[in-house]
Amino acid sequence: MTRVFLWGAGRCGRCLGATLDESNHTIVGSWNRTQEAAERAPKMPWPTFWGPDIPTALSEADVVWITVVDTHIAAQAARVAQPQHVLLHASGALPARVLRQSPTTPRSVASCHPLQSFSDITVETDPVGQVRRSTFGIEGEDHAVKTAQAMVQSMGANAFIVADETSKMLYHAVCCVASNAMVALTDLAVTLFAETGMSREKALHALAPLIQGTADNLSQAKEPRDVLTGPVHRGDVEVIRSHMRAIADRCPEVLDAYQQTIVDTLRLVPGSAAQKALDGDEQ
Repeated sequence: MTRVFLWGAGRCGRCLGATLDESNHTIVGSWNRTQEAAERAPKMPWPTFWGPDIPTALSEADVVWITVVDTHIAAQAARVAQPQHVLLHASGALPARVLRQSPTTPRSVASCHPLQSFSDITVETDPVGQVRRSTFGIEGEDHAVKTAQAMVQSMGANAFIVADETSKMLYHAVCCVASNAMVALTDLAVTLFAETGMSREKALHALAPLIQGTADNLSQAKEPRDVLTGPVHRGDVEVIRSHMRAIADRCPEVLDAYQQTIVDTLRLVPGSAAQKALDGDEQ
């Protein structure tokens, strides 16, 4: 199997490494900028390095997967690339060509980005399961793309090819909407829940299973609209009006945000009677 070096083993890198290791790839090492960062997670079953020096183990790798933050990818690629390397990065936004920054030209380059929000590796988390449930977007040069596809397949995950750099940026916008916008929407729900007297922490923990259940339903659906429930889907105008009266009474500062969720949901059920609640029409 492939010999891999993980350059920048944070949450993403460690989860990828754990899955590659379990999938019979050889992790020849991982690198972090500081010793503290390298030792932040439980001990990994491969050599760990940190600091300014380039580890000699790097030359043993077939693939170097750079998993540092986006703003450091180009500079780190310039430091580590060797002629025998297939160089990958895990950024959803940056194109593969940012890896061509080194006077020592790598063999081939690609971006290989998991559509996943990784958590720290602890006893309670399932890093291998997180990776295997993920889909990877791959973009770049032919040899590196094929190498990345084979690695993703060996880990039991799915992959698709991103055709060009504009598509790559649209793809990254998709990821931000699906993940970060969902977090912002959850914050709105927690804020509303807190107005009932629930602590924000308890509210979040109470909502998490509902959010997970919705995600599970979406994973089985053909279209997002197939998963809709609630008053917009049913056209229950009075319930929506009651929501808005309660919000206006307790937390009027988020009323506009709530009404925007109704507008967004109505796009999935055009013609719903729920529009009347926003228009102020009488039944």
